[in-house]
Amino acid sequence: MKKIITDSSNAEKWLIFTDSIEAGKALCNEIKERVANQTDVGYIDAKYALDEDGQEIIDEITKDNFTQKRILIATAVIDNVISIKDEDLRNIVIMADTEESFVQMLGRKRPDGKNLNVYICKRDKRYFERRLRYVQQVLKFYDEQAVYLDQMFQDFSHKGDKG
Repeated sequence: MKKIITDSSNAEKWLIFTDSIEAGKALCNEIKERVANQTDVGYIDAKYALDEDGQEIIDEITKDNFTQKRILIATAVIDNVISIKDEDLRNIVIMADTEESFVQMLGRKRPDGKNLNVYICKRDKRYFERRLRYVQQVLKFYDEQAVYLDQMFQDFSHKGDKG
């Protein structure tokens, strides 16, 4: 897939959505190494305001509904208020594991009567096992904190009884 994306003879634009900041940055760096002109590749995430290139991309998209970047990698920072009406954007890659995320990502490109290639990243069993382990860790943390919160509220309510 990376070879197709970075093919310099292909003038079509690519929008690659990722659900991971780390994976998006790594992909951006890898693609930049493969293209003749690194300025053709852009990356934006929620911290775009801290990055001059990211801010420029967001400004361009919000003002003109397109970007000069031939390959743009983005997290879900391109949200419902963003519309891309770029006729040169013919390829979208979506790496999302929820229906809502998928629809939001695909919905950024407005129909223009031309064909659009949509590539969906299929996740394997190991990916979902890792996600499940992460969610289990979060739930365990919440349960542990609930014990402390319960104790704190009990201590607080008993102090009120003394007065």
